[in-house]
Amino acid sequence: MSALLVLDRVRRSFGGLCVTNAVSLSVAAGERRALIGPNGAGKTTLFNLISGVLRVDGGRIHFDGRDVTHASLDQRARLGMGRTFQRNNLFPALSTLENVRLAVQQRAGLSARMFRPARSYHAVTDEARELLDRVGLRDRADAAAGELAYGQQRALEIALALALHPRLLLLDEPTSGMGPAETAELIDLIAGLPREITLLIIEHDIDAVFRLADRISVLSFGSLLAEGSVEQIRANPQVQEVYLGQSTDEVH
Repeated sequence: MSALLVLDRVRRSFGGLCVTNAVSLSVAAGERRALIGPNGAGKTTLFNLISGVLRVDGGRIHFDGRDVTHASLDQRARLGMGRTFQRNNLFPALSTLENVRLAVQQRAGLSARMFRPARSYHAVTDEARELLDRVGLRDRADAAAGELAYGQQRALEIALALALHPRLLLLDEPTSGMGPAETAELIDLIAGLPREITLLIIEHDIDAVFRLADRISVLSFGSLLAEGSVEQIRANPQVQEVYLGQSTDEVH
């Protein structure tokens, strides 16, 4: 498979602290790659560099063969990068359907048009309902987003990201703060996404990582410590050492 995302010695510092230290990474189209590491390893910073929230200090980022190192967040989104965040970006007072409809309108370029055919509204609404069905929220279409259970809010975030028709979807701690039942439901949802969408996932739940990932990249102190299949990462003594103090059982 050809590489969809390529990072070449990407660096980022804050003051004198190097948070991303010459990270090189290649993610194939259709792959499901997990990015793990202890707190402070630089995982979210790396996501911010990939998506364009932060600028790199050095190195290059290529997406689908294009150099996007200096592209804006919006430009990268238009090229097919989608993203969820640790803290949701929902409009809590709007209904679940309205949240998704706004995302569909944005992608379709309809939100800035004062006058548009009535049929465009129907198409947007139909697509929004299909996305809600896809993430298991069709029966909550009229509920305010702020009234949803936490796990449902995370599912809604995924629907918003899918509304942009991403080719690469960055999921930042999707199961953070969830109980076991909610976690299991969300992992089922992510696992069921089509392979046309390449996934890059930051996740603290190692069981979820082992279920979802084709390959795993491990960060430690801003550097790439290890990379490989689930089996290779399970057996890697360096990875086990990094996770000592949390629980070696989490890696096995």
